[in-house]
Amino acid sequence: MPTVQDFLDILQRITPENLAEDWDNVGLLVGEPQRAVHRILLALDPTCSLLDQARAGGYDLVLTHHPVIFRPLKALRTDAPIGKFLATAIRDQISVVACHTNLDSIPGGVSDHLAQALGLEDCKPLVASSMGCDLNCGIGRFGVYATPLSVEAFLGRLRQVCAPPWMLEAGPRPEQVATVAVCGGSCS
Repeated sequence: MPTVQDFLDILQRITPENLAEDWDNVGLLVGEPQRAVHRILLALDPTCSLLDQARAGGYDLVLTHHPVIFRPLKALRTDAPIGKFLATAIRDQISVVACHTNLDSIPGGVSDHLAQALGLEDCKPLVASSMGCDLNCGIGRFGVYATPLSVEAFLGRLRQVCAPPWMLEAGPRPEQVATVAVCGGSCS
């Protein structure tokens, strides 16, 4: 039976932890490496309803994009969402692994998918990784349109691809859009 550590070893090859930003928290956040894994559940956010789904479906490992522990905990109150999540995961023996900015940084990550969906070409990292990745790793992407788009055409494409509930503009509008930077996340 594969273990949590076996799964972590596979993730390390696909999305190395050293590609995570230094302020991020990735890897095994709840559980023990030698615990057996029968079923894996994938999710964006670590929520208590996710653990309910994991328990009901017999999942013993959840992989989330966003980490449940992002900032240092000063208290573990089970009447607060993070504390309740952690206590439930421990009680139900559900291991929790997060791949956040390390997943964003790899080729084929979140920002690459956004750039491709927008039709950008010749994409490169917005902020290249300094961790020795020779695969074009880094946060965000910027790319170009072979033929520049009108602002209206670009905004239409953005609305179609992302379906944002609202959009905010800053500064004067250019006549054409030729180079675009994207970042799947806050990019702060």
